[in-house]
Amino acid sequence: MLTFVQHVPIWVWGLLIFLLVIGWLASQDREMPISRLFILPIAFSIWLLVGSAVTFSGAFKLFFPLLLLGFILGFAWWCKVIPKQYIVRTAQHRIFLAGSYFTLIFALSVFMVKFILTSALAINPTWTNNMSFLLSYALINGFFSGFIWGRTYRLYRRCDPHQKTTL
Repeated sequence: MLTFVQHVPIWVWGLLIFLLVIGWLASQDREMPISRLFILPIAFSIWLLVGSAVTFSGAFKLFFPLLLLGFILGFAWWCKVIPKQYIVRTAQHRIFLAGSYFTLIFALSVFMVKFILTSALAINPTWTNNMSFLLSYALINGFFSGFIWGRTYRLYRRCDPHQKTTL
């Protein structure tokens, strides 16, 4: 196990610390520009697409539709199942969000899943040609992406200029 941990690039541990800090900050009540809602989903989508295109370059034509299916499932899950949250629009283009551990839990979940999947590929690179692994990887990553975009969509859509709004 120690040998495995020693072979993990140092930037991965830096990313983990960064995600912990961002998650903790998001657990605090905050006022922010509405445009800031889009930072997490855009960053995650870029990370997902670039990583997937590099990892599965030969099978990306098959990978992309599965990724899209996972995205649709994640988006629908957030929009239909997740409990509502309160937001208040405080000024033009600004909102107040109650603190939540969602960002911390989401970021750590994504980190753990991507770490496990990437580690599995590092241990056995032939899995890039394994249909079951490809299916799992695409659906899981698509689900996470759709999930965070579903949250962003609901937050953005429910920004009411005059009253407290339930998401």
